[in-house]
Amino acid sequence: MQPRALQITAALAILLLGWAIAQVVWQVPNELQQGVIFKIFFFHVPAAWLMLLSGLVCAGGAIAHLLGNRKGDWVAAAAGEMAFVFGIIVMTTGPIWAYRAWNKAWVWDARLTTSLICWLTFAVYVFVRRFGGANAPRISATLAIFGAVNVPLVFFSVKLWSRGMHPPASVVQTLDVVMKRALFTSLGAFTALWAVLFSWRYMQERAARAMDRGWALLESVEDAEQEADQGS
Repeated sequence: MQPRALQITAALAILLLGWAIAQVVWQVPNELQQGVIFKIFFFHVPAAWLMLLSGLVCAGGAIAHLLGNRKGDWVAAAAGEMAFVFGIIVMTTGPIWAYRAWNKAWVWDARLTTSLICWLTFAVYVFVRRFGGANAPRISATLAIFGAVNVPLVFFSVKLWSRGMHPPASVVQTLDVVMKRALFTSLGAFTALWAVLFSWRYMQERAARAMDRGWALLESVEDAEQEADQGS
């Protein structure tokens, strides 16, 4: 993303987020049984969608890297961190909402369990990227692919294990017009924010790799000069 487009997208993210918060606070009514805590739904769901999207993008970049495309590793690194960050939002807001809805902050429901596994996978991915050394890109690529395989399980877990407590994705279709507008505004805000953060991390990763190549070239030149001096 070009700097100008990045600035526009960042401004759009701020505006949409402010509009989403205003709708959730002043227009969306409290749920009859859960009360005001239900409004966390409008931020929990977009964060969950983007966590899953990030996992798929990360795996796509990892596969491209394994096939020889170095840019794929930059994509994977940026998207893996996005999966981790948006997963933090999911795993924080979920128990808060669950405590009011189920009187328990956590249950080993199929959707919750698969979501936790997905988030932990990308938490380990970020750790390996940071401390895995020279082989980190290849090692973490395996984790990214495993995390992406888990994404369909997270999405379809409610249908596959119908006895779970987590509501299905079809609940979105039952929302009234005001709630749908707030939800999709929030989703637009989170998506724009995702695009900005992903672009920043991608550019940082690209710059870091360029610096690594520069230092390697400089060291090779210095070694060649030293060999030439010794030979003379």
